[in-house]
Amino acid sequence: MEAVAERTGAQIVAAYCDGSALTMLASAGTPTAAGVLPAAIGQRLPAIAPIGISWMAFAEATQADAWLGAIESPELRARYRQALTQIRADGYCLGLETVRAAAEVVINSRPGLGGEPTLEERRLIGTLTPDPLAYVPSNDDRCTPAHPRTEVVSLWAPTFTPQGEVALGLMITGYPRDGRPPQVYADDLLQLTQDITALAVT
Repeated sequence: MEAVAERTGAQIVAAYCDGSALTMLASAGTPTAAGVLPAAIGQRLPAIAPIGISWMAFAEATQADAWLGAIESPELRARYRQALTQIRADGYCLGLETVRAAAEVVINSRPGLGGEPTLEERRLIGTLTPDPLAYVPSNDDRCTPAHPRTEVVSLWAPTFTPQGEVALGLMITGYPRDGRPPQVYADDLLQLTQDITALAVT
């Protein structure tokens, strides 16, 4: 993680989701992009859609179904299923500024996120983005200068256990917007997740 963080000028964060919350466990490096604050170790975010979409795309069906079950609209739930399928095929997903900003509001209102999120917090989180497919990398994200969509502030990808289950989610955030497309940083992230998964298998 340290080597990738130094090479990319970004922060690399390892996180775990137990189904109810996403917890930041470890990090390396510091964001260099203007306006991107570092993720805090120990920070917990409630796993309410869209938070946790990067994890649920690769999680066991029962965990993903429980996460999707909290979405009231059948049409929106279907869009989420489509997004999860596409993220799983791509191997990574986008992290959006709207999620980070709303998460900060929730964290600041209730440090530590003890207990269940309030109804107001659930409503806030539920309005983070109108379309789950916004978290799916587009052709522009793969080949145009960073960043054609300024709301994209991070990339997420999973590592796996020897049994093929999700072990950790890795995030790269705050990488310099230096004209290179986000795919460059996605490639670094995916290689790191493959290396960590390989270590777990050996």
